Amino acid sequence: MKNIEKDKLTAVISVEPPFEENGQMSSVTVLADKVYSTTDIAKDYRMDIWSLNKYLEYRNVQYFDKNKYHLYGKFRGKGLVVDIPTMKYLRWTEKGKKFVEFMLEQDGYEKVVRKHG
Repeated sequence: MKNIEKDKLTAVISVEPPFEENGQMSSVTVLADKVYSTTDIAKDYRMDIWSLNKYLEYRNVQYFDKNKYHLYGKFRGKGLVVDIPTMKYLRWTEKGKKFVEFMLEQDGYEKVVRKHG
């Protein structure tokens, strides 16, 4: 598996759980077009990383254990995050970002409209 750099637009992620092929367990690799930090998503809703992480814990999406955030089982293997073992915070795929945004908006949070130019 190649190293994932923050500024790369393409990242390789492992999807869990491993799938069985010919009686053997193997991991599946999926390409993500772009990855987003929790901070990236939080800024779009005028939140800080602490607030968004607490919100995701409250919504039972993630939990904090052994100095790292993890997704609860029902959200694992859905292509929502990039698994980077050395990172404390999750890195979200485009699908994961949209998932978090949908939940926030369902709960009344409004996305900040940014003007470019």
